[in-house]
Amino acid sequence: MGYTADLLFPAACSLTKISLCLTYFRLFPSRSDKIFCYALSTFVILYTVACLFLSLFQCRPIRSYWDLNVEQKCINMRATLVAIAAFNSFSDFLVYL
Repeated sequence: MGYTADLLFPAACSLTKISLCLTYFRLFPSRSDKIFCYALSTFVILYTVACLFLSLFQCRPIRSYWDLNVEQKCINMRATLVAIAAFNSFSDFLVYL
């Protein structure tokens, strides 16, 4: 369940942010606002794909995340989660702008 939550959390956050960007796109029809909304949506999509790949492939082989009998080689998830949280907060701030 924890592995699934690691994968679903970035997707849920990004869909909310993209929804807000699309709402802003309709509310503020100026050219600069549209460009900002497209750029922010692109950033959020790329950030989410990176987060999904980091979470999906955090341990090699993948099943070693839940199967303790398999020899695992994992990345430093503490540093990864701090970076993910920082980018998440940064994208929240940009959506707020």
